[in-house]
Amino acid sequence: MLKHTILWAAVAGLVFALAPAAQAQLAGQLGLLDLTADYGSGAGVNPATGSPWALSDPYHLIYVTSALTDATSTDIADYNAFVQADADAAGIGAGVSWSALGSTATVDAQDNAIITGPVFGISGSKYTATDAADFWDYIFPAGNLILQLDGTPKNVHTGSHLGLKSSSPLGNPAPGNVEREWSAWQNWKGAAGFWAATTEAEMCGISQQLQIVPDPATLALLSIGGLGLVIRRRRVRG
Repeated sequence: MLKHTILWAAVAGLVFALAPAAQAQLAGQLGLLDLTADYGSGAGVNPATGSPWALSDPYHLIYVTSALTDATSTDIADYNAFVQADADAAGIGAGVSWSALGSTATVDAQDNAIITGPVFGISGSKYTATDAADFWDYIFPAGNLILQLDGTPKNVHTGSHLGLKSSSPLGNPAPGNVEREWSAWQNWKGAAGFWAATTEAEMCGISQQLQIVPDPATLALLSIGGLGLVIRRRRVRG
């Protein structure tokens, strides 16, 4: 009986010891957000709140697609499908909806890509905005880039200006041009130039709202500890 009691206490102690760690160890939902990075308000601090990251905190990821598309379609659904397919191919699309950062003549980018929290580049090491208002204004924080998964900035189709349709939106029929941006510009949401709608180019994709979740490794340790406790109690009862 004494041995059983000591072992039960040891397993229980492991579970309780791991519990604070489970609360402290957090992760980005896609595993791409670096929660220890200095986002301008301190290492491990959510720039939207100025406080340490907490479970269920919302955020978005944004990146430049690897695939190319023209900008002749007038249907925003075609661009959303293109971005989603690229995200799926990159292994970041499973269970996550991605939208195109672009405007057609009938849909504004800010209505197509709904933002409800801070936005981070795909590397997870820098933030581009603290919220929707910050994202759709003119300038990113100094030095922040929207990059491809390989870290390369590209010219992209947008058809947008400050989240609204520009004079040359995606699918613009005449004179056949669409507004483009260079994703490395801090003021990329302003006008960077125009090119033919038939030009093959990348687009920016933005994720649905993601949430901070418990670190899977910590949860696994807790599960092991809890399983050991259950097994021991069953043996004692037997």
